[in-house]
Amino acid sequence: MTIAINNLLSKIVLTFLLTGLPLFLSAQNGQYLGTEKAVNTSFLNAKAKSAGFGNQIAAKIYEDVKNSYYAVSAKKIASDYVKIRLLEMVYKNNVLTSISGDIKSDYLFFLVNKSLNKSNTDIVSLFEQYKEKAEKEEQSMTPEALKSWLDKHDKYGKKH
Repeated sequence: MTIAINNLLSKIVLTFLLTGLPLFLSAQNGQYLGTEKAVNTSFLNAKAKSAGFGNQIAAKIYEDVKNSYYAVSAKKIASDYVKIRLLEMVYKNNVLTSISGDIKSDYLFFLVNKSLNKSNTDIVSLFEQYKEKAEKEEQSMTPEALKSWLDKHDKYGKKH
């Protein structure tokens, strides 16, 4: 009886591996395969270039059925320390998701899932708060402490 059950389970697992798994894996090729337009860095860069940032560092640049997309103008952030700290604070946040990691680019991109019901004002304000906090931290550091911190935390600018 146990051998028959084991044979049946083996056949079920094998059937799944041969039919279901390839379908699952093909849907995981770096983009969401729903009805939304494919969103990539080139698309987001074009949207960010035409966005009106005004005196703010962040702007909502696009939205689809599931998410709102934001760009932070890296040109409005004076130092790598502030950019890296901003990314670290976003990482610990449960609302924002970073979808880019090149601090040397003109823009940093983020998304916010619409199910969280966050307003544009809330999100832009959050980026401004993170920037101000990081700037205050940086101003309180000695040049040696800043260099040491960057050596330890700057995984974005290092070549692997």
